[in-house]
Amino acid sequence: MGSAESKPATAGPCWDAEYIPDYSDDAPKWHMFKDDVAKIRFAEKGIAARAAKGGAPEGTIVDAIKLAAINWPDKPALRAERPSPPLAKDMTAAPSDPVENWKTWTWKEYYEESRAAAKAFLKLGAVRYDGIMILGFNSPEWFMSEIGAMMMGGKAAGIYPTDTSAQVAYKSELADGAVAVVETAAHFDKFATQIDDLPYIKAIVTWSCNKSDLKRSDGSVVKVMDWASLVELGRTEGSDEDLDELIEATEPGNLACLVFTSGTTGMPKAVMVSHDNLIYESFSILAHGAPMISAEPEQERIISYLPLSHVAGMMVD
Repeated sequence: MGSAESKPATAGPCWDAEYIPDYSDDAPKWHMFKDDVAKIRFAEKGIAARAAKGGAPEGTIVDAIKLAAINWPDKPALRAERPSPPLAKDMTAAPSDPVENWKTWTWKEYYEESRAAAKAFLKLGAVRYDGIMILGFNSPEWFMSEIGAMMMGGKAAGIYPTDTSAQVAYKSELADGAVAVVETAAHFDKFATQIDDLPYIKAIVTWSCNKSDLKRSDGSVVKVMDWASLVELGRTEGSDEDLDELIEATEPGNLACLVFTSGTTGMPKAVMVSHDNLIYESFSILAHGAPMISAEPEQERIISYLPLSHVAGMMVD
């Protein structure tokens, strides 16, 4: 908005026809089914062009993390301070441990543990296009659950930490949630109290609490295990062949994750986000942040604090 004397904005290259994909075809512009494959449209120039013309990389999130594991297998990808130091009596933050004491995953370890999680999800009964429900604060297990869901051809569905048990049940049913991955006992209870209304949930995985199997009123049992047991299950009993087939079948236009709206005008809506959506938007942010990102010849670092159930944290982190 401006005054009467304001001059119109100068049209930059981003508004030229060559920089804008052509949407004039008859193919659908939006999708509403979990097995839909979005058509990727390219511009002639710019970020929206094909990768060979300088545009965003073409592929899936799984392709991207595999490439990182190949190119930088021994570089740190994730770090977490465990256990987190307690707050001081005056509620100020305690000094951090030296970084060498933090739990670290290299890019290779990040990729391999995500694969193990994906194989375990399949072993527990999840199938392609199913949802992996994730509830907890930012952690390596959150990321690996998300990548594991995408690897098995499913979709990651993050749940807001503030959601009630009823909202958790609603979102799980909407997402075809087959496995839930949770952090705390309170998060676990949000599923446990609704388990009779979630007949499709096969298992619940915890990463910072220990819980026992759940039994529904009809006698069916929901397997409960911790994160280490999930990874061990995938490594010892999972099928690499089955997983690789699903990875190969996943296209950039396939659904990668669901991001739920806040529900201010009714029940939350599940926004369908494709692999290409995430890669293109992330590439755009990196391109516009070029003066700050990679300005020095050193590995970049980011503190993950935005909620991963929201698209900003999920995409950037």
